[in-house]
Amino acid sequence: MCNGWHVLQSFLQMLHTTLGMWLMLIYMTFNVWLIISLTLGSGIGYFLFAWKVRTGIDIEEPCH
Repeated sequence: MCNGWHVLQSFLQMLHTTLGMWLMLIYMTFNVWLIISLTLGSGIGYFLFAWKVRTGIDIEEPCH
């Protein structure tokens, strides 16, 4: 429970939650330019960094 990987994953979870809350607060300012920049940034970031393509269906995976 106190190994290095678990501590790192816990820290990354806290960072992820904090970043998500900050982005939500920025979005809730209802500033159109901030909303557009967040939306475009999210889309471009996903396009650039989540490009791994799955080939076929993994039967061992419980969710399809």
